[in-house]
Amino acid sequence: MKLASVTALAVLLAATAAQATCTYDIDSRVQVRHERLREFERSLAARMGVSVNDIDAPVSPLAGVKWRIQGRSRVGLVWGTWLTWDEGYTDSQGRFDYVDPDKSCIRRQVRIQVAFENDRQRVAAPAGWPMLLGAVLVGSAASAPSPWYDVFLAEVGSTNLTFDDPIVFRAPAANDMPIPPTLGEPLSRTRAEIWVLVSRLRSAMASLGAEYAFDPTPLIVVYPTDIREISNAEEQSFADPIHPNNPVYIHRNADGTRDQGNVKTVLHELMHVWAYQNTHGEDAMLLELVMSRDTHACKDETLAPFHEAFAEYASQQVFEMLFPGLPVDSEFSSPARPLSRRTLTSGVDCLGDRVMDDEHDLEHCENGWMSIFHTLTMGAPLFEYGDPVGGGVTALGDSLCREATKRLAIPAMSCGVSFADLLSVFLGANAVDKGDDLRAADLTLQEFLARAVDLDVLSAAQMRDTKDLLDPEGSLEAEDTSLCEWKLNLGLPNFSL
Repeated sequence: MKLASVTALAVLLAATAAQATCTYDIDSRVQVRHERLREFERSLAARMGVSVNDIDAPVSPLAGVKWRIQGRSRVGLVWGTWLTWDEGYTDSQGRFDYVDPDKSCIRRQVRIQVAFENDRQRVAAPAGWPMLLGAVLVGSAASAPSPWYDVFLAEVGSTNLTFDDPIVFRAPAANDMPIPPTLGEPLSRTRAEIWVLVSRLRSAMASLGAEYAFDPTPLIVVYPTDIREISNAEEQSFADPIHPNNPVYIHRNADGTRDQGNVKTVLHELMHVWAYQNTHGEDAMLLELVMSRDTHACKDETLAPFHEAFAEYASQQVFEMLFPGLPVDSEFSSPARPLSRRTLTSGVDCLGDRVMDDEHDLEHCENGWMSIFHTLTMGAPLFEYGDPVGGGVTALGDSLCREATKRLAIPAMSCGVSFADLLSVFLGANAVDKGDDLRAADLTLQEFLARAVDLDVLSAAQMRDTKDLLDPEGSLEAEDTSLCEWKLNLGLPNFSL
């Protein structure tokens, strides 16, 4: 055979191979194993009645995350530009798929990427590290999108591509098959778990009623946050009250020795966002933060104590919704309750606040508003809780500083209004009209309770009894108020908290 004929045949064979088609079939699920936020594991163990040591860390689907599939081929001796073939959002089970039966059978690289964002929520990485306070104040720090994570990479030739394994953000295990580095990297795993937490919180609030859901604007969590101009000793996580999306900044210093990427902090800051979405005048919170570097404890104005107390109180309420079977991780113990009168008047030795002797003190201190909220929604019959120091039963449950024991009470009592009822005080008579939302002038005990009466959340008698019950110098007992009603308790006695 002549050389020209051989060359022509080779060219023909190469062209034929290039024209052959291969099928690319991808059908996968994106998930996260809960190894960073351990409440998911502890709650599962509690519901199963076993130790956490007896179960594997649970796995949750990453529902609603953005995905895209890209490919690139060789251009001479180097790889070409990545081209996006398809993109979308995972379904409720974290699933996505891609099928192309007509891919040319050439050498190429294929990758799958995911990003923690959609039109309702985003878990973003900071735009710079460490961040500048100015970038936070003008809102540019919250504009950074969620980074794309490479979760699958393969090189293929003249063969079909089939991939149907789950993609799991998790810690690499011993003798493990190699996984893409981003799947095992601690910060990306924490962001993946925060994504699940935000999704479940949004669903939990919506389950109370459409009017109680978060606004449709995206919930933004920026993690980790380390602001250059603020020392690690002073810096705290916070929710921006001024930015239209009220982004949440979760603090973690550069070496990771101070990391607030946990369930309690994220829920607390997100419930700040809910309050900001349903109040007026909240921008003063940022001024308080900048001026004093702290919005907690007692303040000259009622706004900061009110918002901090509500965020903590509401985070406890949603914690119990999201993690049934787990005690609330709070100094107020579980179930979270109001403070006893002895605690309110004990002052700095117990609470770290000033002594709260009257209504004015209550509404100017974070712990005072905490006690107000818990009194309104106390739920459990408080007179069941004994006071081991005072000898007998206190009107407002056990002391913050001293544990109490629970005694059997049949029949029992149901006290207070629901969590949703309390939230409705924020919304006003017209939940759709933001102009009817709670205002800074309403953030006193008298005005807040009066608004509750106007909205039929409380009766006038219940308002009177609530104020008497909250009076640190008063003597009214919970079971003697119009807040409580008798109910038959058929449950088994529980003698420990």
